[in-house]
Amino acid sequence: MTSSLAATSSDGPPPRTCRHVFVTGGSGQTGPAIVSELVGSGHTVTGLARSDISAARLEALGATPRSGSMDDLDSLRAGASRADGAVHMAFGGRFNDPDSVTRREVDARKALGEALVGTDKPLVTTSGTLVMPAG
Repeated sequence: MTSSLAATSSDGPPPRTCRHVFVTGGSGQTGPAIVSELVGSGHTVTGLARSDISAARLEALGATPRSGSMDDLDSLRAGASRADGAVHMAFGGRFNDPDSVTRREVDARKALGEALVGTDKPLVTTSGTLVMPAG
């Protein structure tokens, strides 16, 4: 679903197209900055929320929560397919089980990609270095 906001003045900014973006990890460490930027730019954001706390954080940022987790591949596919694109920032798993973390990440990216393949809709993925105290 695409909406657009067109400038009304000929000397104003060029017409701007707003999109519906599905995000994972929108309530995590770095996700809120992305969600805030998208919402502030006029985009509609639906964010994957695995808890009531995550859902409340997304709502406070102006996004619509979608209940689910990285293990719920059908929910990932549905969220991505109903949007104009997706941003995947979620991280899930236990640090002491890197095989599980890798499996979950690969499965989530595959599900999101399968939902968008052939649509010309973008899928943006992120990665990062964990912030941990020294020691």
